[in-house]
Amino acid sequence: MAEIMSRGQEMAKIWPRNIKTLNAVYREGFIASMVVYAGRWMPPMLCFFAVWYFCFWRYAGVEFPAYIWPSVVFMLTLAFLAPVWGIWKLGQRSLRRLTPQEISWYGRICEATGDTPALNPDMLTLARALRKALDREGADPRALTDGI
Repeated sequence: MAEIMSRGQEMAKIWPRNIKTLNAVYREGFIASMVVYAGRWMPPMLCFFAVWYFCFWRYAGVEFPAYIWPSVVFMLTLAFLAPVWGIWKLGQRSLRRLTPQEISWYGRICEATGDTPALNPDMLTLARALRKALDREGADPRALTDGI
């Protein structure tokens, strides 16, 4: 479980999210951007609105019935676990082996960066190769996505 979570965190960090042709083929860019967004903004927003809501209603003199608290705690737990679920899904998707067409595309990317391709590549090795190719000076994303 820890390996899947660490792979998911790495995928969220290194998968290129701003290439439209890549995002049309792979959903990892969408999931990674939602994980980053949810991890950054969801917990502070929920804490602010929960505190503001309860303080406002306490100030207005409204007492909360006891049966509301379990549903509030459940809602907050689900909202806090949304980024964790996204990381888990990215970790599971990173274990998928590449198809033969994707392997040939991965090989061309490795040739462009000067690396030797892995024997049994998965999505995480593809993400690492894509990130390395895009981080090069003057790399054109359109040249990398021609093989998709």
